[in-house]
Amino acid sequence: MQATQPGADPGGSGRDRGGRRGTAGLSRDDEVTTKATTDTKEDTMGLVLRVAIDRCNGCGNCELACAFAHPRGTAPGHSRIRLENRRLAPARRATPVLCLQCDDAACVAVCPAHAPARNDTTGAIELDASRCIRCRSCVGACPFGNLSWDDEAHAALKCDLCHGDPQCARFCPTGALARPA
Repeated sequence: MQATQPGADPGGSGRDRGGRRGTAGLSRDDEVTTKATTDTKEDTMGLVLRVAIDRCNGCGNCELACAFAHPRGTAPGHSRIRLENRRLAPARRATPVLCLQCDDAACVAVCPAHAPARNDTTGAIELDASRCIRCRSCVGACPFGNLSWDDEAHAALKCDLCHGDPQCARFCPTGALARPA
C-alpha cells in the first residue's frame, strides 16, 4: 500500500490536479497521515505522524526542531519539514509538508547506490550519506516533492522521523503534528 494524499496525481508527476506539489489540494479540515511500516508485521513500530492542517498556526517550531535534531541544523533551511502557505478555503493557511514514508517509495526504487532504505527499527526511510553518490535521483523521484537538496552539504534531505522520536511533533504547540496514541 503506497501513501497518497488527497488530490495527488497517481501518474507520478508530483503535482496535484491543480498543478501544485506536496499537500496542495487539501481543504482546511483534511488530515494527512504519514505511516512507516516494517516488514515484520507482528512487531511493527507503525510510526505515524498525523498532520491536522486546521490546527497549524505557522509558528515554524516544527522546522526549527527538525533542523536542530539533525547535523548542520540551526536554520529552517536545514529542516526536513517545511511550512508552505496554501490557499485553503476560506483562508490562507500554513501547511506542514514532510515525507509520507511511502510503502513503495520511489526514492528507494530509483537510487542506483541504495542510499535511501527503510530502517528496520523505526520503519522510516532514511538516507545513508556514505552510500549517496550525489546523483539527486531520489529528489526528483518523489511524487510529492518532499525531498530537497542541500547545496552546501551536497546531500538530499528527507524526514527520517528523527529515528523514532519526531521532534516536529514534540515541539508543535497546537497539536497540528502529532503521533496518534
